[in-house]
Amino acid sequence: MSGSRKYLAAFLLMAIASAWNLIIVGSVALNQDWVKKWAAGGQFDIFPTWLRAVYLVIAAFMILQCWFAYKLMKHQGAWSRLTRRLTTLLMISSLISAVVNAISRSSHERVNTLFALAMAWGYMIFRSSKKVDQ
Repeated sequence: MSGSRKYLAAFLLMAIASAWNLIIVGSVALNQDWVKKWAAGGQFDIFPTWLRAVYLVIAAFMILQCWFAYKLMKHQGAWSRLTRRLTTLLMISSLISAVVNAISRSSHERVNTLFALAMAWGYMIFRSSKKVDQ
């Protein structure tokens, strides 16, 4: 796969994963009934206000990640040592998220493991830019 196609594919996969994650996180923040088995281990009948506030902050962070992934695609990967470090940190964070989702007691939430792995894969692709090494 050519360089620009590789980055476009990574971005599109991350965009799909982010869209799903934003739907889940936004629905928790809005205390939607359908999302109760998809988030927070499926343990709440009503999401507490503090948890809804946390999920709102997470949603804002996820929007920033989407913007950063778009910039990574436009630059065809990390463009500096700082962005490479940030990309590595986000990749590790996504892998941790995948593990946390995988061990959830909610079978619905375990599906979210796939979306976290998609994010980690995208960051791994963007991290591999040769621009920083030159």
